[in-house]
Amino acid sequence: MRKYNPQQCLADILSNIEKARQYIGNMTSDDFCRNDQVVDAVLRRVENASEAYGRLCNKEHGASEIAQEIEARHPSVPWRRFQSLANRFRHDYDLIQEDILWKILEPEGTATQVEAAIRKELPLWEVPPTK
Repeated sequence: MRKYNPQQCLADILSNIEKARQYIGNMTSDDFCRNDQVVDAVLRRVENASEAYGRLCNKEHGASEIAQEIEARHPSVPWRRFQSLANRFRHDYDLIQEDILWKILEPEGTATQVEAAIRKELPLWEVPPTK
């Protein structure tokens, strides 16, 4: 079984969320929902970020203790919801609603909460910031 570098997983979470935000730029929610290319790009980046967190949580990949520590320090973050996004996007692709994807990246959204927690964790895990 392949083991993933926990620091790389953390960096991947951040870089994918940042890229999703870059793709959105200054769009409004309505503009976003009408732009299939941007929706597809953002969907892929959020899926990648969720997958990276899933790898961090997977005992077989050798990093689950780190995920447990992070979750314990940030109990208000919806970690399981974030982790499940990749699976939902892959398997329920026909049920994805653009407005829900938009909300995931809003200031109180799941990805935003995860991003803030991971940024606080960077110094503890020797991960250089991506910005």
